[in-house]
Amino acid sequence: MTDERFEEIMIAADPVSRKVTFFVPGQPVAKGRPKFARRGNFVSTYTPRKTADYEALIRAMACEVMVADPRLCMGPLRASFEVRLVVPTSWSKKRREAAIWPTTKTDIDNYVKCALDGMNGYVYADDSQVVELFARKVYAEEAGLLVTVEEIL
Repeated sequence: MTDERFEEIMIAADPVSRKVTFFVPGQPVAKGRPKFARRGNFVSTYTPRKTADYEALIRAMACEVMVADPRLCMGPLRASFEVRLVVPTSWSKKRREAAIWPTTKTDIDNYVKCALDGMNGYVYADDSQVVELFARKVYAEEAGLLVTVEEIL
């Protein structure tokens, strides 16, 4: 899929009142499974540190963009994510040049879950407002996560 086609999909026929777009540099992190710890007679649940740190980074990047207009996005939302991964250096030159779609682990939905949770309360009140979702995982020169959230009128 070309970048132009990706933009066509993102810009739907219906009008959009507000759009928030930002890029999170670095290796994307997928949502980790919750961890459990026994504390005396109680068991507590917590989010793994790597996941919590990445959600905080997403929040920081979103807040940077939201400075101009700090209002939360309201109503139904359309969200799109482009997970950009770097081609492994161990691959041959021929294989690296032919690489487009990463079909290896981690699942794309885990990247999306982490990003959606990271934006809760900062870009929108709750991720349940997202009614339309588009995500893709590609090989790129620079690793990162491209996020776009739009209000749907």
